[in-house]
Amino acid sequence: MAKESSPARTVIALDPSLEMLRAARSHGLCVVAGAVPGLPFRASTFDGVMANFVLSHLSSYGAALADMARVLRPGGKLGVTSWGSLRNEFRECWQSVADSFAGKEVLHDAAAQGLPLEKWAEDPAHLRMAFEEAGLHNITQRHTRYTTRMTIADFLAIRVHALQGRFMRQTLDRDRWEQFNHALSEEFYGQFQDPIDHVRDVHIAIGRKA
Repeated sequence: MAKESSPARTVIALDPSLEMLRAARSHGLCVVAGAVPGLPFRASTFDGVMANFVLSHLSSYGAALADMARVLRPGGKLGVTSWGSLRNEFRECWQSVADSFAGKEVLHDAAAQGLPLEKWAEDPAHLRMAFEEAGLHNITQRHTRYTTRMTIADFLAIRVHALQGRFMRQTLDRDRWEQFNHALSEEFYGQFQDPIDHVRDVHIAIGRKA
């Protein structure tokens, strides 16, 4: 979020996670603990609001976007990003090993609870509809792919901190957790050349408040 000040602009990072706020503060940002809907700001405060990969975590996209639009000044812009539906062999491999340890249905239910709008947000038509419902205008959308070269170790470390990885770490006992990580290493280093080129697609939507 960007609030105009003199002589420069101020960027405020908002997140319910203290760990994420500490990371943002380490990069020189002003930070506020909070969530959406329920943003702790007055109406018409910001020139711009950006929500990166937020909507998939929410139970109501309508209430969230309405609250983001509320804190925008007239003419201000709202930008939203969401993951697309592109799948890749690395994520599929991780999911296959995880399913074999925790159970496919169990992990599916955990993902559905923690990311209730994940599938919904993969469709760009849904994003446009949601922006229109929030009263935003001049809506533009873009779909792009990002390729990140990373080591297998880095990829597996990222997956540990993703929703399903955190769920498994909390539910598996210590021995089972170690077995799971060993199985992942065997599968990845056996199938793929290190480093890997990890490809994901992203939807970007931008709208303006009247």
